[in-house]
Amino acid sequence: MTELNATIQGSYPELLNTMKVISKNAPDISLNTPLVDSFRKLNDNKATKELERMYLSFVTVTDNKEKMIGFDFLNKWSERELMVFKNIVETSNSNDSILLIIGSDHLWMLRKLFEGKGWKVINPFANK
Repeated sequence: MTELNATIQGSYPELLNTMKVISKNAPDISLNTPLVDSFRKLNDNKATKELERMYLSFVTVTDNKEKMIGFDFLNKWSERELMVFKNIVETSNSNDSILLIIGSDHLWMLRKLFEGKGWKVINPFANK
């Protein structure tokens, strides 16, 4: 992650700008903000889509020696997401309801994995 971030800062100004905008728009999580409001913002479909686009754009990040830093990062990231998915699938029963509390950066891929398995995925923080 450190190498990816340094490479983006040095050679990918457009992607760096995207990351700054996403960071700037991140919800305030503090004692002054009701937790449910923060969760609503963290689970917002538009914000999740922006994170997905940002992460997928990492695939083209290479250093000056053509090392595929972004690809390697996403490879490890995907491996971690698949491990979370596998652990939940293995420890659940077909009739279980599961509440997964995980960082918002993980939502886009995990949603795709669970829906691909045929599970109904709901956002309990969505505005109705």
